[in-house]
Amino acid sequence: MTPEAFAAHIHRLGRAGIKAEIRSSLVVVGLRAERVAKDGYLSGTRLRVRSGRLRSSVAARVETASDAVAELHLRAGGGTGNVRYARIHEYGGTILPIRGKGLAIPVGRSLTAAGVSRGEGGEFRLVRSVTLPARHYMRDTLRLAADALVPVLGERLAAAMRGA
Repeated sequence: MTPEAFAAHIHRLGRAGIKAEIRSSLVVVGLRAERVAKDGYLSGTRLRVRSGRLRSSVAARVETASDAVAELHLRAGGGTGNVRYARIHEYGGTILPIRGKGLAIPVGRSLTAAGVSRGEGGEFRLVRSVTLPARHYMRDTLRLAADALVPVLGERLAAAMRGA
C-alpha cells in the first residue's frame, strides 16, 4: 500500500473510528491480561490458590480520560473483597506482628490441604516475622499486555481500513 492510499484509508476511517479501534483494542488486551493473571499466575504458577479472593479481585477496565483516547487499568486487591495482601504478594516484604510479640503460624494437623489454618487450637509455631518474596504477578501481566497491544491494534486498524 502506498503512503497516499494509507492516508486515504485513515482519512475515511476518521478520528472517531480510530478512537473506537484503540478503545476496543484496549478492551481485548485487558481481557486477555485478566485471564493471564487469573488462570496463569494466580492459579498455581506464581501463587497457590487458597481462598480464591486474590484471583477474583483481578479486574481490567478501560476508561476514557480527558487528555487521552482511553486508558487500560488492571488492578488486584480492590473491589468489594478488598484483598489487602495483594500488594505484599506483588512486591514482597516482611510481615510483623501488630499485637503481641510474634506471629502464630499453623503447622501440622492445624493446616487444611490448601494450607489454611483450621482455626483455634492445634499446633502453632511462634515467629517474630515472616518475609515473603516478590511474586510479580501483576507486573509480568502488564508487561505481556503492553507487548500485545501493538499487534492487536494493528490488526484491528487494518481490518477497519479494509472495511472503510
